[in-house]
Amino acid sequence: MAELAGSTRLQPGTAGNAGLQTGTAAAGREGHVTDHPDGTLGSIDALEAKHRSRWTDSQRFDLQRGGHLALRTRRSLSWLERAHQEYASGDEDVAFILYWIAFNAAYGCESEGDRTQWKSYLRKLVTLDTRKSIGSLLRHRLSEPVRAILRDKYLVDDYWKDANEESGHSDWKEDLERDAAWADPRSADASDLSRLQKLFERLYILRNQLLHGSAKLNSSLNRESVQRAVRIMKCLVPVFLDIMLENKKEQWEPPRYRPGLTEPGRVRS
Repeated sequence: MAELAGSTRLQPGTAGNAGLQTGTAAAGREGHVTDHPDGTLGSIDALEAKHRSRWTDSQRFDLQRGGHLALRTRRSLSWLERAHQEYASGDEDVAFILYWIAFNAAYGCESEGDRTQWKSYLRKLVTLDTRKSIGSLLRHRLSEPVRAILRDKYLVDDYWKDANEESGHSDWKEDLERDAAWADPRSADASDLSRLQKLFERLYILRNQLLHGSAKLNSSLNRESVQRAVRIMKCLVPVFLDIMLENKKEQWEPPRYRPGLTEPGRVRS
């Protein structure tokens, strides 16, 4: 997998980043941070520094000593950095896809279906989030795009099934109204976890539309949905990684495609 993410500073000796250099100069990577007002959680440099502080260089590249967390977060950070670049360049579709890959690198495992995996992952994050950073973002900074996403019928699976005249999916309007009520940050009916999981159910539909070619590149029809989704992922994924790095001693499941062999002079991740 490292061959596709070789541009990250976590592998300073790795060559070959041309495969993802589409529209953004390589020099743009230097010192790039997100627009988080605190300048820490959203900073690639801060997250990479925290990653380096958790393991020595030899441990970070060794599954036996660095463990699955080192590999997961190292992979995720490489995609997160590139997602920030594409967001800064204005390529929202590509940015969203890259943010999702960064998210997938953090949660993906071999034991369950995809939806089950990220739902379990989000549940674990909320449990470990002692600072309540996720809930605070959902209720305050991200409340506007979250509410809009949860009210978006085009991101409801049953809407499309009903539109295609599949039976048993005509109650999507009632579900949408309930979810819209949940989206209100003043609502006591939804916990941070239920709101977060419902949000990612919507984002997962958008992910499928883009990754499976079910939407045109830069389509005007889904532009607002993509813009909101990118804003949400840009804020949440760095916080997810920060929570993981703060919980090094937690058990994290083995990720997919773990390196089995190493080649002389080359790190495989």
